Amino acid sequence: EWQQMREHIVSAFLPNGSLQKIFPVTLERAKHCAKRLEDIRSQSADGSVNINDFLLYETEAQLQLALFGMNYEWMTETNEKFRQSMAGKIEPMYARRFIDELVNNMNAGDFHGPASEGVDDANVVKGPLSDALRTLNFEGKADKGNAFIFAFAGHDTTGHTLSWLVL
Repeated sequence: EWQQMREHIVSAFLPNGSLQKIFPVTLERAKHCAKRLEDIRSQSADGSVNINDFLLYETEAQLQLALFGMNYEWMTETNEKFRQSMAGKIEPMYARRFIDELVNNMNAGDFHGPASEGVDDANVVKGPLSDALRTLNFEGKADKGNAFIFAFAGHDTTGHTLSWLVL
């Protein structure tokens, strides 16, 4: 069963297909990233930046905006809280509510993520990962479990790897 899931989800990560559609979202986020990094540095008393925290935030932002296709307001509202909940810094039930809302948004028929702005209804992009998870057709809580794995483990592994590379 896991092999079928893996084969299905791989479609969300094809460079000449699904990832090509979300590249404009990723590019805009990179521009925002540069400004956000400078803002954090300039607001720091000693000019330093916690690069690990910065990269964890940005990898979660990329997942939510580009791959899941969530909108900017939702990402801004949930990113830090979700990561704090997973770190045990705020109530752990926030992470469960986050995943419930994420899956509900993924399954909503009228939801259009940022990759769909300016696109006609026939070419709407929710986010390739949302589409792959939404169409798995497995029974039970597989949709929530897979969303959780990507939202947390995906950003955590990527963010920490980038931090290690930078340092």
